[in-house]
Amino acid sequence: MYQAVLVYNSDPLLRGKIGQTLIQRDSNVAHYRALLDRQARQEQAPWQFELDQTNGDIAALLAQGYDAIICLPGLQHRLVYPDGEPRIYFLDNVEFRADELDLVWARLQILQQKTIDE
Repeated sequence: MYQAVLVYNSDPLLRGKIGQTLIQRDSNVAHYRALLDRQARQEQAPWQFELDQTNGDIAALLAQGYDAIICLPGLQHRLVYPDGEPRIYFLDNVEFRADELDLVWARLQILQQKTIDE
């Protein structure tokens, strides 16, 4: 089973359950995660998705061994991450707001195939 995490927050001022809950509700994070879960079930793909609990600590997420790190729009300018890391994918506004999964799903399939080939 492959593990992906959805990063939706990078603001240290919003640490804790209250701040995370507000952001999740306001930005439809739970809805987008449900779309990813539904896509995985429909395609019988071995992916599980969870929400980030590190407030955008990419180094910690990479160390935890996630197969994919999916970041909400705008976070590419607010997070510290290694250039060229193939496991990190930044959604754009259209993908996120229009419930578009094609590009992120293609990336997940590439990561899955790469793991199989290794």
